[in-house]
Amino acid sequence: MFMKINPSIFEKQSDYLIGVVVAEGVDNTKENKAITEFLNEAVARQKQLISGLVIKEIKEFEPYHNAMRNFGISLSRFQMSVEALLKRLSKGDDVPSISPVVDLSNAVCLYHRIPIGTHDIDSLIDDIEIRHVKDDDIFEGGEDSSGFDKEEVVYASGNTIRTRRWIWRQMPAGRINPASKNLVFPLDGFTANKETILAARDDFSSRLKQYFNCETKVGLIDKDSPSFRISG
Repeated sequence: MFMKINPSIFEKQSDYLIGVVVAEGVDNTKENKAITEFLNEAVARQKQLISGLVIKEIKEFEPYHNAMRNFGISLSRFQMSVEALLKRLSKGDDVPSISPVVDLSNAVCLYHRIPIGTHDIDSLIDDIEIRHVKDDDIFEGGEDSSGFDKEEVVYASGNTIRTRRWIWRQMPAGRINPASKNLVFPLDGFTANKETILAARDDFSSRLKQYFNCETKVGLIDKDSPSFRISG
C-alpha cells in the first residue's frame, strides 16, 4: 500500500510535497497525560503568539493559500485544518480532547503551524492518493460526485473520498477510532517550508515512539519521488 500524489496535481503546484509518518501498533484507547500536557502547552503557546494577529494573514499560511487558489478552493469559504484551529484559539476557545492520537496530531499541528491528516491504514481499500475527483467517487453518506467541482483536489482511497478540498475536512471514511492501530499521517507542505515539514515530521515520529511505544517510519513525497510505501 502506498501514499502518492497524482502527476496532475504537480501540473498546478509543482513545489507541493508531503512529509509522511507511519505508526504501527498504536494503542489509542488509553488516556495519556503526557499528550494532554503537550496539547495544552501547544494551545497556550499559540494563544500567546497569535494575540493581536489576523489569522488569515499569518505568514506561514501564504504558500497554502496560494495553493488553494491554484486548486480552485475558495479561501473565504474553506479553511485548512490548522488555520481553523488557530481561529478557534483566537476566539478564546480551547481544542477539545478527542483521543490520544488525534490530540497528539493536533498538538504537533499547532506547535509547527502546519496541516496534518490522520488515516487508519487498515481501513484503506487501495493506495491513498492526492488527486482530482473522479466520476465514480463516493462522498460522505454514500453521496456520489454529481454536483461537485470535477477539479476538486481530494485525498482518496479507491473511489472513497477521505479528505475533501485538499486539506479542508476529513470525511468519516478517513477518520480514526479508538480501535485504530496502524496509522499514516501526511504533513502537507511545499519546497519553501520543507525544513519545517521535515522538523515537524521527525518531532511527530519521535513523540509517537515516546508516548505509544510503537514502531514508526518516515518519508517524503514530492515531484521527484511521488509515492511512499506505507504498508505491505
